[in-house]
Parts: sequence; structure tokens; C-alpha cells
Amino acid sequence: MAVFLYCAALTHFLADFLSHWMKEKGLWLVLHSFLYTLFFIPVFWFAGINYPWLIIVFESHLLIDTQGKFLLWIVKTILKKSAVEEKMERIITLGLDQVLHLLIPLIIALSAL
Repeated sequence: MAVFLYCAALTHFLADFLSHWMKEKGLWLVLHSFLYTLFFIPVFWFAGINYPWLIIVFESHLLIDTQGKFLLWIVKTILKKSAVEEKMERIITLGLDQVLHLLIPLIIALSAL
């Protein structure tokens, strides 16, 4: 399980970085999520995890990425606008986004292995 999680984390950062050049709206977001999911095929194969879990990877990535404004609202609500600068809000929101993305392989590992 540890090897799967390590590979999944590396795959996440590589795939997310390489496919973030796309516009984050509409069909481009779907294509971004699809390309992101393709990167996970070798990891799933290596770990012996059934490919239907890739649907969860695709759908969760799409859902998390479409909720960027919602995540920013959560951060602003929790931290109060006056307590933190806008730049810091974006950094915290990005961190929350990454944590949510990395929780998905952990959930898959716990459920599928």
C-alpha cells in the first residue's frame, strides 16, 4: 500500500502539473481530468488495482477542480478576510485543493487493496 501511495502522489503532481496548461473551464477541464486519469493507468496496473477505480479518480478530480471558488470561499469564511491577505488565501486554497486530491488515492488504497 505504501508503494501505491508513493507512486500515486508522484503521479498526481506530475499529471496535474503537466496538464494544467489548459484553460480551467468547461470542456478543457474535462480534458484536463481525463489526461490526469490516464497518468494513473500504469500505477493501477503496477499495484494490481481494478481499473474501474479510475472512474473515481476522474470524477473526483473534475469535482475538486470545478469547486475552486467554493474552496476559496471556505478559506475566506474560516480565516476571515481581515485576518489574511488575498495572496495567502490563494496559497491556502491551493493547499486544500492538493490535500483533497491526495486523499483520493488514500481512499482507493484503503478500499481496493
